[in-house]
This record gives sequence, structure tokens and C-alpha cells, in this order.
Amino acid sequence: MAGATDPAREFARAMELQRAGRLTEAEAIYRPLIAAGGALAVDARINLGAILDETGRPVEALDEYRSALAVRGGDPIALNNMGSTLFRLGRFAEAARQFRLALERMPDAPEIAIALGGALQRSGDLDGALACFRDLARRRPDDAEAHWNLALALLLAGDFKMGWSEYQWRWKKESFTSPRRAFDAPAWDGAPLNGKRILVHGEQGYGDTIQFARYLPMVAQCGGVVIAECQSAALIPLMKNIPGVSEVCVMGGELPPFDLEAPLLSLPHLFGTELETVPDRVPYLAPPPERLAHWREKLSGDPGLKVGLVWAGKPLPDPFRSCPIAELTPLSEVPGVTLYSLQVGEEGAKARECSGLVDLTAGIRDFGDTAALIAGLDLVISVDTSVAHLAGALGKPVWLLLPMAGDYRWLVAREDSPWYPTMRIFRQKLQGEWGEVVQRVRTALLGAALSFWEGALARRPLDGTAHYLCGALLAATGKPREATVRLTKAAQLLPGRWEPHYALAGALQQMGMMAGTREALEAALALEQKAPLLHEALGIARQMEGDLQGAAASYREALRLDPSLVKARYNLATACKELGLFKEAQEELREVVRRAPEHGDAHWNLAVLLLTRGDLAAGWREFVWRFKKSSEAPVRRFQEFPAWDGSALAGRTLLLWGEQGAGDTLQFLRYAPLAAERGGRVLVEVQSASLVEVARNATGVAGVFARGEKLPPFDLQASLMDLPGIFGTELSNMPNRVPYLQVDPARLERCRFLVREDGTLKVGLVWRGNPAHPNDRNRSLQASALAALTGLPGVSFYALQVGGSGELPLAATDLAPAIRDYADTAALLSRLDLVIAVDTSVAHLAGALGIPVWLLVPFIPDWRWMTGREDSPWYPTMRLFRQEQAGDWEGVLSRLRADLAGLVAGAGAAPHAVQPPAAAVGRGSRAEFLNDEGCALDEAGRQEEAVERYREAVRLAPELIAPHYNMGNSLYTLGRNGEAIDCYRRALALDPALPQAWHNLALALKAQGALDEALHALKRAVAAAPDYLEARHHLGELYHATGAFERAEETFRAVLAGHPGYLPSWNALGITLQVQGRLEEAVQCYRTALSRDPDYLHALNNLGSASRAMGHVDEAIACYLRVLELDPSYADARWNLSLIELQLGRYREGWLGYEARFEREDPIPRPELAGPAWDGSSLAGRTILLYAEQGFGDTFQFVRYAPLLAAQGGRVLVQCQGSAIAAVLATVPGVERVLLREDPLPRFDCHASLMSLPFLCGTELATVPAHIPYLFADPLLVERWRPRIPVGGLRVGLVWAGRKSYKDDLKRSLSLPLFAPLAGVSGMRLCALQVGDGAEQAVHPPPGMELADLGSAIRSFADTAAILAQLDLVITADTAVAHLAGGMGVPVWVLLPAACDWRWLMEREDSPWYPTARLFRQKRRGDWAEVLERVARELATLTAKGDKESIR
Repeated sequence: MAGATDPAREFARAMELQRAGRLTEAEAIYRPLIAAGGALAVDARINLGAILDETGRPVEALDEYRSALAVRGGDPIALNNMGSTLFRLGRFAEAARQFRLALERMPDAPEIAIALGGALQRSGDLDGALACFRDLARRRPDDAEAHWNLALALLLAGDFKMGWSEYQWRWKKESFTSPRRAFDAPAWDGAPLNGKRILVHGEQGYGDTIQFARYLPMVAQCGGVVIAECQSAALIPLMKNIPGVSEVCVMGGELPPFDLEAPLLSLPHLFGTELETVPDRVPYLAPPPERLAHWREKLSGDPGLKVGLVWAGKPLPDPFRSCPIAELTPLSEVPGVTLYSLQVGEEGAKARECSGLVDLTAGIRDFGDTAALIAGLDLVISVDTSVAHLAGALGKPVWLLLPMAGDYRWLVAREDSPWYPTMRIFRQKLQGEWGEVVQRVRTALLGAALSFWEGALARRPLDGTAHYLCGALLAATGKPREATVRLTKAAQLLPGRWEPHYALAGALQQMGMMAGTREALEAALALEQKAPLLHEALGIARQMEGDLQGAAASYREALRLDPSLVKARYNLATACKELGLFKEAQEELREVVRRAPEHGDAHWNLAVLLLTRGDLAAGWREFVWRFKKSSEAPVRRFQEFPAWDGSALAGRTLLLWGEQGAGDTLQFLRYAPLAAERGGRVLVEVQSASLVEVARNATGVAGVFARGEKLPPFDLQASLMDLPGIFGTELSNMPNRVPYLQVDPARLERCRFLVREDGTLKVGLVWRGNPAHPNDRNRSLQASALAALTGLPGVSFYALQVGGSGELPLAATDLAPAIRDYADTAALLSRLDLVIAVDTSVAHLAGALGIPVWLLVPFIPDWRWMTGREDSPWYPTMRLFRQEQAGDWEGVLSRLRADLAGLVAGAGAAPHAVQPPAAAVGRGSRAEFLNDEGCALDEAGRQEEAVERYREAVRLAPELIAPHYNMGNSLYTLGRNGEAIDCYRRALALDPALPQAWHNLALALKAQGALDEALHALKRAVAAAPDYLEARHHLGELYHATGAFERAEETFRAVLAGHPGYLPSWNALGITLQVQGRLEEAVQCYRTALSRDPDYLHALNNLGSASRAMGHVDEAIACYLRVLELDPSYADARWNLSLIELQLGRYREGWLGYEARFEREDPIPRPELAGPAWDGSSLAGRTILLYAEQGFGDTFQFVRYAPLLAAQGGRVLVQCQGSAIAAVLATVPGVERVLLREDPLPRFDCHASLMSLPFLCGTELATVPAHIPYLFADPLLVERWRPRIPVGGLRVGLVWAGRKSYKDDLKRSLSLPLFAPLAGVSGMRLCALQVGDGAEQAVHPPPGMELADLGSAIRSFADTAAILAQLDLVITADTAVAHLAGGMGVPVWVLLPAACDWRWLMEREDSPWYPTARLFRQKRRGDWAEVLERVARELATLTAKGDKESIR
């Protein structure tokens, strides 16, 4: 009986020890309780998790919480504790999920609600956090913690009025950074002070005091004597010089007498500070004047850009704000910049870890010294510390590095600060990811340094050092061509210096001019032979040129001069590896890892060489470094679960997950039965659904899941590629029994008719791998190389190449249309006698099935094929054909052809299961022959003849799928989409699961404009073949085309999750994000694509478009120029460049480039018209047809040229879009007749697009024809509308949105609720002129707004013109109404997005096209609220004057 109470007593004792802080002793009790099971085991786990978290073992803590929840699902304490651990790890979104679950079970627990709000806020869901805190404050109105957290969220959101009010609750919290002070004097309420003495006392951190000290002069201006209290004497040198401060004292010291008191951080509330009224005048602090000379002397020897650096703050209150100093190393590599440490305290000692960082902090005694040092610097770069505030308060340029969720004072998503005008903010995009932030800072620092040294050069034009540094910076900023000019000049001005030549070599290397690179380095070496850096650089240049022997020699010389050069040694190893000198490469890599133990690339390459040379035991030990490679590193997944070490599973479930390519998964599935033999249940997660069926047939596998599917519970995990090391695989014990994968009999039967039993040797061909693979260029063949295999009698070839096979030079049956997944491929392989493949997943699949496979191996093989052998220890049925020298596929195929011919003749040994074929027994059925002949004709570009062969094949064998499908392809190529659709549907009637037919059917339907049907077809293609990359990509494009942007984004991201090298989806994802206004994300997509292929034209062009939309005009121009440099015929780039030139007012170049719109990938259609296009010559006595081209607004804008052409003596006809616009165009002077597009055309002599007229007329900015008005209202319609126009006051028309089908509508259109600020302006009568999209909003105007809805009765632009003629002002988005009003001379205020259409130019409030127009531009992208507030203020001014004429 007593024994039964022991666990309870032990548990109680453990809890007492835990509360007492004796955690090790408590842990020692909890663990046996957990092992014993029983009623208290779950509680013991939860408490153990808390101990593990507290003692710095968060991952183990999470394991305990998960185990507890697996037994007691939904336990709120476990969920809450798990959320707290995840929060401390920076995994805020996951933490929020746990807190939410906990709150569902304990809805009255305020601490969980506060934790949830905090996690939501940190994860970027500020609205969710506000809702959480507001709800808690509503339910618990006296809960100070709820109000305090609500205050921080409100301030973060920019709601300063409410935020500062709620901020006063800080004093009622149970614990606060600064305790409430018990003063006898009353608190100040903001009333005039009238000579009273007021104590403004410090609170919280130094940064808070520095930030809010700006209010002290304002307090003094209220008529009081200000006594400023600060936390430390270190602040006194700053505080005592603040205007209005009479006395400074230190917290804890004796206080002088005072009449009133106020906490420093209550001053924003007392002064009613809102976002627009922040007192932001700087500087409001100054360094002690007597200290400036001392620090100026310290810096006097440095002529460059001087930058202060702070990388760490105290871990409380924000443990995420500090940046490891190692992450900042790239900043020290910026030429012409000197970094100075401003970091004091323990972290300051780490300054030595950053090369080139100058540490003068030993001389810093207090903030006065820091301020004096900052005064001598050009820039400060800091994490969120008091130094950042100090630099801002001094008016010094300061770049602030913030974690993803920054402090409340930095607001959300802003790059500036309302508190500090000289501040620029760089925020993390992903929690904890400082590397990307530092790269952005580095880019900005390069620009700042370049501006600095260009200024120096302007003052000293013959300064060789300035030329050198400008050149080096230009090269570093991606402008190598400009850099070469500076560096060549530097070399002339500094004749004895090697550095300019070295930098010139770097710029030339960027331009791909390797011969010039080598010459520049040789020139540098002629000046300095003993600089190891130069020999290393020459080695790199030689290696890039393909001169591996020369490269190795240069690296060896660099190492002779300086054996410590890790980079040179690593490069020597890679050169030796490429030369096939594996032993020397291995020795050099061992030396690299000895000198640089954390060099991930060296470890990884060492692993590859060890495995290649057969030292498997050592190779597997190094193999784990693959996760730390600098590029193409796989991601270690499922780290929250224990990793399996090979020990007995004892009934536990093990998840084996696919890591890299499909081939790796197929190769290492052989270990699944061995794992199962360890006594557990084995689950396998593969990379895509295409592998699921074939993996299910592996012995010992209990379940297979595609990545992204929900997994059942499991206990342990391991990558499939960890298994060789776990099992201690060596050559002597390699598990190579085949087959270890099986073929599905149903699939085998289904593909029976696809491979003819004609007595020939049936040989499958695979010649290319995934182009995204980093080694694909080395391993893949051009299809043309297979010409070496033509003319072999008794051999039938079958193409197994999926995804862009290329044109084969030999007759082969294409099996790719029948392949939906690897199970289909396996079935087809089993019908063949032999497979010839390059190093792809198909080779692994054939080997795993025990099918003979001849593998084509490049000179530098993948590690698994080792060296010096023709067989593979992994696959007994495999034979290796190796290149004898790099790139020599011709020799490989020559040997292979001879062996294949011998095999057919019976002279060669059959590769295991392959038997020499019997004599050919005919050429198959007539229909199959005709189908093959059709394929050959199609590949030769003779589609019409191919179609005839397919028709005959279908007549002979209508049940044969291939000719239906292939005929569809030929017809689609010919543009006969309707017929192609019929063919694909007939093929699908025979085999509804044929993915290529569904895919191509979708393309043909899309070409016909049948988007819904195309969408259905693509979904069927993807359902039939989930890993069909092109189909999934085109599905995303179709979602985009139908406006389903979220679905498009999901689709592209799913493609990229499995195929991160598939560049079209990176580009398409960028386009989808850009259309939604998510420009930064779009840019990241384009840059990702370009990081893999710097010359990817579509991504370059789109990066230019996104850059333009963000206002980065120079970057956009550089993108377009680069595209045109690579492909001068790329019309989209030429057109996009013209838009920028037009926006910049460079009309001469812009109008010329604008003509490229007719040649774009999605061209503006040109009508097929008789007669010549007008060339700008005299029109006297001739008739010209002007045709509308794009939108109504374009037509209104450019019909202004009609009077000019008529004045030349021409007869002007205008063809327009439709009746909605025709009546207004008929009012244009000089227009003789207006035609609709459907009207028959009268005779004319020449024609021109309305939008080509500025080009044809030579319009420049100074000669824009702005003879207003040229559009007029119909007097009868004016009278008809007059009774409906409101009378009295300023009559203002509103248009808030354009048509949704316009590609940039999301950017230009507003909604009526945004016009709410206008409701507060008196003396106006507002009329809604909105028609079409958005017109329904007029029924429910914003509160307080009286709005006459005229739009519901508008039937054409003639109606709109009649209304406009009776209004005093029109306020409109960038729509056709803006152009109509402008053309009529009606005052119009146009609301423009930050990145507006080209015709509105840049940074001006007027328009040369419309003298009565005034432009209101967004100051921040997407911020319409500020625009409408500005409009409201201007309207209030107008109505106050009561002078309508002043609008004009």
C-alpha cells in the first residue's frame, strides 16, 4: 500500500525542488517517473520540458511536450509551455498556434491570451494581435498587462493617440522595468507651468531617455523650470546642454526641490503626439564641444567613408535584436570604407573578430565621448540600441538593423522613422535571418561609398586613389563597364601600384572578358610578384577559362608564398578534382579542413572524393557536411524529432525522408528493409507524388507519402541518404541485391501495346537530366549526339525522355506521353531489353528493378560511380561507359555503338538479363509505321505531311492512341487549334489518364480563349501525373490568367518546393506577386531566378518592371539595357525601357521605343488595313484613318493630334473602340467622321495608330500639343443632366476605380471608403460619376458623406462629358474620366499610385498634357489614406475661400 503512494511523493518532491531552483535534482526524479509510466508520467513530462527549456535545451523540451500531448491531447499547460519554448526560439507563428489551442481549452487564462497576442504580433499578424489584446482588455478592463500590451500594439500600428493613452497603464503592471516612483509632488497634467519647477524623471533604458529627451525643451516652453533626471551619470554630458533644461540629476541621487513631476515617457501622451505631429527636428542633442578635437584627431588619418558599427544590445527586453558580429563581415569588405566599433561592454571585445574593424572604444567614458566620436563619422550602422537613438538625435545618418518584429517605436513595414529624419531602417524578412539584411545594407553601403568617393574625385580629378576606389566600388555595385574606365585611369595615375590592375581584372571578369582579366592580372604581377592574392586571382581566371593546369600552377605559387590561404588551397583542390587528380585534391581538402574546420564546402568535397575513391567509411563520416554547403545545400528536415542512430527500433515508427533528387531516393530505398529488420515500422516520405507508387513496392515499407501530405505519427526520423553511414556501408557489405523495387502488374499490362514485340533488341534512351541540377551540363547529352547510334540493324529505340526531349537524329518511339509517374516508367522499362541512360533517376530505377542498364558517365563522375571500374557495386545489372577525357561523349558513344552492334550480332556478352534478339520479324503494324513516319515528318518541320500520315494511321487503327495524340500536336503547331482539340479529345477517349494529352488539350483550349475548359484539362493532367512539371507550371499560369492569383501563387510555390531550379516558375511567381502589389517578394523571385541563370531574359525584364514599380528607375534601366545587350530583338524590354524614358520626359527616345509595343510577346494588335501606314509626311489632299488602340483614356489623350493633322490639309477619320466613346470624339475639331470598329471602312490613303502620333509628329516635352479644350459636351445632354446636378457650394465629381480587367488596376484603383476624409469638408456637393466596376459602392458612402449617385444613370462618355461641363472639379483615379476632364479643360485632380503610368512623368504636380490637371501622388506605395487626407486639406482651403475660379 505504501509503495503505491511513492510516485506521488516523488512527484511532489520533484516539484518542490523545481520551485526551489534545484533543477538538476528535480530532473533526476522526473525521468524515472516518466520511464515507469503511470498516472503522473504526463505531468512529469510537462515539468521536465519546463526544466529543459529553462536550462537551455529547448529542442528536448519540445520533444517532451509532444510526447505529453500524444498521450493527453489538448493539455493546455503542455500547449502553453510548448508555445513559450517556440516563442523563445523565434518560431512565432508556430507558437501562436499552440497558444491558440491552449486558449481554446482555458479561455479565461489571461496570460495565455497575452502570449498569443505577443506571438501574433511577432509573426507579423498585427491585426490579430490587436484583436486579441482588445478582446482581453474588454473582458478584463482592470488588467494592466492587457492594456500595456494593447498599448505596444497600437503604437506599432501607428495609432499614437490611443497608444500613448494605453501606455499609461505601465505603472499598474505587477512588474515593470521602472517601478512607480512615490513622489509627494503631484503629477503634471500638461497645463501651463507658470514658473513651477518640474521633475521629468527617467525610466526604462538609455535609448528611451535619448529618444524622448526631445520633449524637454517643449516642457520648458510651457513656462516651467525643467529638472531632468537620467539613469546614469554617463548621460549627463548630453542632457545638460539640452535647451530649456535647468538642472540634471542622476536616478538614485538626491533630488532638488520640485513642484510637479512627470515620467519622461508620458510626455508624448501629455503633448497629444500623433504620427503626423512627432517632434522630429534634429539635432536636439549635441556632443560636448570640448571633446570634439580629441576624437577628430583620432580620425584625422582616415580619408575614407567612416562608419560606426554596433551589433549587440542587452538580451532584455528583446533577445532577437542583436546580430552576431560574424554576420557583419561583408561590410568590412566594402572598398574605401573604414568601420569603427561603437560597441562597449562585453560584446565590444568581439571587435577583433571582424577584420578591418577599428576599435577606439577604450577611450569612451560616457555618452559624451560616444557623441563626439559619432560627430566625426559619416554614418552609423546599428542594431536597436541606445547608440542608434543617439546618432538619430545628433542628426547623423543612421541605418538601423531590425529583427522581423521590431520594437513598437519603429512601426511596421517602414524604411524610415518619424522620430529620426536621418534614419533608414533595414528589417529582417525572415525571423533570425541577418544574412539577407546585411546583404541589403552592404548594397546600400556600396552606393554610399561610391557617392563619397565620386565627391572626392570631383574635388580632386587627378587623385589616383579616388579613381581606384570609385572603380572598385562600381565593380562591386554591378557596373563593371564603368569601373574599367576608372580603374584604367587609376593605373595610369598610380604607375607603381598593382592594386588598380587587380581591381580592373575583377571588373573585366564580371563582364566575362577573361582574356582581359588575365592580362590585367599579369600586369599586376609584373609590378608585384610576391603578392599571393594576385596568383590566387590568376588561378581563378585560368580556371574559369578552362586552363586547369595553369590554374593549379597559380594556386600552388600563391600557397608557396602564403600557405595559410584557405581559398587558394580550396580552389587548387577543385582544379585537381576537375583534372582527375583525385589523390592530390583529397590531400589539399584535408589540409583545408585542418586549417578551417568549419569550411562546409571543403568537408563536402572531401566526402565526395573519399566516396569516389572507394573509402566509404571515411566518406560517410564527412557526408553530413552536405547540409552546410554554401550553395545547393539540402535542408535538414524534421529536426524537431529525434534522429535515428541505427539502434533497435523496438516497435517504434521510423520516418525515412527523401532528401535530394529522385535518383537518390530510388538508390537508397534499398535500405528500407534493413531498417524494418531493426524491429520497427518504416514510413517513407518521397519528394513528389510521382515516386509514391514505385516506392510502395519496396520491401519493409509500411506507408509512403508525398512531401506536403499529412504524415501519421512517428517517433524517429532519418534522411534516406543518412542510411549508408548509419549501416556502416562499405564495398564489402553493400546491400546490392536486386530487384528491390517491383513493377505493378496492372501498369505492365497497360503499356503492353506501346512496346512492339517485333524480335528486335528494344533499347530505351534517356539523354538529358533535370536542367536545374547543378551538374546537368556535365552529365547530359545533346540529342544530336545520339546520331552515333543510327543505322544499327535489329535495334528498336524507345525514347523515355520526359520534359523537353529535343529533336532526335534517329528513329525512336516516344514513350514519354505514356509516362505519368515512376511506376509507369518502371512498367515501360520492364518491357525493354536494355536501357542506355545518362546519370539520371531512370538509370537508378532500371538498376533497382534489375534491368540491364548502360550508364554514360562523364570524365568527372558523380561520387557513386567511383573511378576505374566498368561495373557498379550498387547495381549488378549496370555497366559504365566513361569519358576518357572531359567532354568526350563522341568516344563514349563510339564504344557503346560497337558493343551494341556486337550484342545484336551475338558477338558480345549480353548484360545479364539481356539476350541477343532473334531475327527481325517484320516492321510492326502498318498503322504504327505510319505513326512513326508522321513523328519523323513533324520533327523535320513538315507538319502538313505529318498530319496526313496520322490520318491514315487513325483510319487503319482507330483504337491506337499515339496517332490521335501526335496529330493534335502537329495541328497545334500549325495553329489549327480547333482540330487539335478534337484530336486530343479522341486520344483521351481511348486513354483518359494520358497526362500529356490533357496538358496539350489545355494549351489548345487556352489559345482558343476557352479558359475554364483549359483549367479543367490542366487539372486532369496534374491529377494523372502529379509530378508533371510543365503541366503544374501552366496550371499556375492559367490561374493567373483567370485572376485567381492566390491559387496561382500556391501552384508556383508547390512547383518550386519540389523543383527549386525550375526558373519559369520563379519568374511566373514573381509576376503573380507583382500584380498583387507585393513588389519586394516579386523582386526576390526574379533575383532567385537570376542567381541561377544571370542571363535569364524574362526574369531580367520583369526585375526591371518591378524595380520601376518600386521607384528604382536606374536599376530598372540597367535591367532593360542588359536584356537588350544579350538580345537586341527582345521587344518587351525595348518597350519597357521606352516607358521609363517617357516617364523621365525623354520623349525623343521614348516615342521611338514605344513603337515596340506591336512586337511584344503579348503584342498590341494592329488592324489589317489597306494602304500604307502614315510616315509623317504631308497630308495635303489625303485622307488618313486614325485608329484607337488601347483604352478609352489613351484615345481621349491622343485624339488631340487630329486637329493638327487636319491643319496640314488632311481629311481625318477616327476609328474608335465603340459607341460609348464615339459621340465625344465627334466633337474634336478637324475630325470629319467617327467610325466604330465594326463599321465598314470608307476609302483612305494612309493610316496611323492614335498612340503613334506623338512619335510621327516628333513630340518632345516642350512641344506637347495642349490646346485645351479639344473635347466638348453635347449641349442637349448638358440641359438634360442639369436638373440632376446638385446646386450650391463647390460641385465635385468623384471617380474611384477603373475597370478591373486593366493589368495594373490593383495599383491605380481605390475604393469609396478611402474618400472618407472628404466627408469632413463643408461647403461641397459631391457627385459619384463611377460606372462599371465599383459603382455599387456609391449606395453606401462613408459615414457623414452626402453623395449624389449620378453614375447609375450614365450610359456613355457623352453623358459623363455633359456632367463634367457642369462641375467645378473632378477628383479621379487614373481613369478615362481624368483624360476626358483634362481634354475638356475641366479642373481635375488625379490620384496617382507611387509608381504611376508613364504619361504623368515623375515628381511633378502638373501635367504638360492637361493644363487644368493637378496630380496627387502617393508618398508611400499603397498609402491612399495620406493622399486623401491631403486632398481633403486642399478642398477645405478652397471651400474656405469660396472662390471657385481659384481652382482653375
